[in-house]
Amino acid sequence: TYGEIQRRIEQQMVARLADMLLQPSVTQGVKAQIWHMLQLRRDQLQADSEGSAPWQVHDQFVLARITRLLDSPDVLPESPAPEAPPGSPIGAKR
Repeated sequence: TYGEIQRRIEQQMVARLADMLLQPSVTQGVKAQIWHMLQLRRDQLQADSEGSAPWQVHDQFVLARITRLLDSPDVLPESPAPEAPPGSPIGAKR
């Protein structure tokens, strides 16, 4: 049914976003946007308790997954500071 397709798409989206948060190649700016989007979705799910039984089960499942992800300290490790380029700083006198 159409509802089942919608639920499956959201589950896949959350899984892919979780994968992106764990990838070191993804920039901190992109991770911040993903983090914010997941926070907004978590807040929506916490506020919305209506719907049919399949939607309620789905919402609780997605809410638990997002909450676990956002509460995990390993998701957003600190990025090391970039190394200084070789040579004298611009404008430095020799």
